[in-house]
Amino acid sequence: MANNRSPNPHVVLLPSPGMGHLTPLAELAKRLVLHHNLSATIITFSDHTSCGNQQAFISSLPAGISTTSLPPVPLDDLPPTTHIVTRISVMLARSVPDVRRTLQAIQKTTGKVAAYIVDLYGDDTLSVAKELGIPQFLFCTSNFFYLSFFLHLSTLQESPETAEPLQLPGCIPLQAKNFSRSIDDRLEERCVRLDGAPLQMPQPGRWNHGQQLRGHGR
Repeated sequence: MANNRSPNPHVVLLPSPGMGHLTPLAELAKRLVLHHNLSATIITFSDHTSCGNQQAFISSLPAGISTTSLPPVPLDDLPPTTHIVTRISVMLARSVPDVRRTLQAIQKTTGKVAAYIVDLYGDDTLSVAKELGIPQFLFCTSNFFYLSFFLHLSTLQESPETAEPLQLPGCIPLQAKNFSRSIDDRLEERCVRLDGAPLQMPQPGRWNHGQQLRGHGR
């Protein structure tokens, strides 16, 4: 990794694998670099950077944004039928040691890292940034209703017939039995997780939302 030490604050962004996750965080990096005089490093996954579209996109990023790839993550032990959401979650969880080494290397070459930014699937790596004294941020490009829904899904681990209605701030109660099969899959594959661990959230949070969706005491 080249020495990019400069007086400008440096941010590190970790999008989940796939163009749909890379694009919004790359656009955020471009805005921070072009409009706020920051420099940035985007961490990618080597299993995916070989894709032609992704490689072309990375090559088009402006000066001030560098990229570095994590080594391949073995997923051979997962059943072929494993849901894509689970595969992404496992890949991120198993990449934690490599993320730590990468952040340490970036700290050495750029000086103090001003921020570490991930999407919803990168929460497993937030503890690494906290350990290294780097401020952590979760970047959610969906609306606040989706984020609130996602964060409350863990309350629906019971059977849909016995689960209490999901009460989101500013919304009518949502009956679990009315959720689609895809929501049940996400409960099983992502929100409940393999080890039952809750979603890691940085503190404090900054959200773009209406007053009613905040709820009380938030």
